[in-house]
Amino acid sequence: MWFIVSRTGILKGLAYMPASKSHSVRANFFGLLSKDASVAHIRDPPNDAYMMANVVKEFGGSVSIEGSRWVFRGVGDDLEVPKNVIDVGNSGTGLFISYAVSALLDA
Repeated sequence: MWFIVSRTGILKGLAYMPASKSHSVRANFFGLLSKDASVAHIRDPPNDAYMMANVVKEFGGSVSIEGSRWVFRGVGDDLEVPKNVIDVGNSGTGLFISYAVSALLDA
């Protein structure tokens, strides 16, 4: 299977999805790759979500957690090379998305 990926314009809007471990991991990476603030409401976040928040910080983004409200400050394509080993815990989804994000680095 082949995928063709190309840049598009600005993506805006709201997305509602049921609670899921994988969705909470993806929310972290969407927040990282945005250029502005992004908000996700993650109820009962699994440990993987917190592990991914640490990964977001390693790539230069920031995460503020207040209850179920997670606010991400993304870096867009201005990713930082991580200074530490990326620890995704036991998250396969986080591992694969981290691979993809790492491929975007200008290192």
